[in-house]
Amino acid sequence: PLFRSRDADRFRFQKSLQDLFTGNTKIHDMSYRALDKTGEYVVCSCKGFLIDDDEGHPVYFAGTIDNHGIATEYDPITNLYTRYKLLNDLREYQERKEKYKILMVGLCNFHEINNIYGYEVGNKVLKNFAEKLIDYLDGAFVFHAGGTKFAIVSSVFTEEKMSSIYKEISEYARNSIEIEGSKVAINIGGSLSEVRNFDVDVHTILTGVLLGLDESIHEKHGELVKFGNDNYINNHDRIVVINTLRNCINDGCK
Repeated sequence: PLFRSRDADRFRFQKSLQDLFTGNTKIHDMSYRALDKTGEYVVCSCKGFLIDDDEGHPVYFAGTIDNHGIATEYDPITNLYTRYKLLNDLREYQERKEKYKILMVGLCNFHEINNIYGYEVGNKVLKNFAEKLIDYLDGAFVFHAGGTKFAIVSSVFTEEKMSSIYKEISEYARNSIEIEGSKVAINIGGSLSEVRNFDVDVHTILTGVLLGLDESIHEKHGELVKFGNDNYINNHDRIVVINTLRNCINDGCK
């Protein structure tokens, strides 16, 4: 229900329904946080449309709500889309030949959190960090890319906007994560890539941004590694090489 949605999501929820009822859009499709029966906020996805009467007037709203905490497409710890869903969405971008940007973020030295506080607290840190990423759903899709890695994908946000998001979540991770009354400071690394080559395999694209993430964490001390307009050709070349090697291996190195 609307009155149980989180304040930060309520405006987007109301705007989406208003656009539907006024005819500005044909479908309601968004993710938001809502209270479950235990009083905990969970991430939900809602898709719906209007059903008109014989005279073309809307009489019913029909839709479905998926609770990310129990649906198979979603990671049970973070309530975000999974790596599997990420790969499928990237394939759809490639098939539509739609340019997009992918921001890959990783938490540094997370094993120290698990060693000091235990895996239960570690999972709570992951969930807390994931909830921050949900703030950017208005214009992007957010994924748990496995382990301590997260991805934000958008065909709308500019490079400047994605860079600003990285700065915000980096500051959040260092200063604002609190678990059971204790502050937990996390350093992160990140890589940002704009995808314009639609002939490259999505696994190759993912490998490219993961290489950038590794460079950010181990060589750049968390500085965002960008593969944008200025060095796109170099990044493109690297992706093409990775793609060629992958195809060669799959073909038995012929």
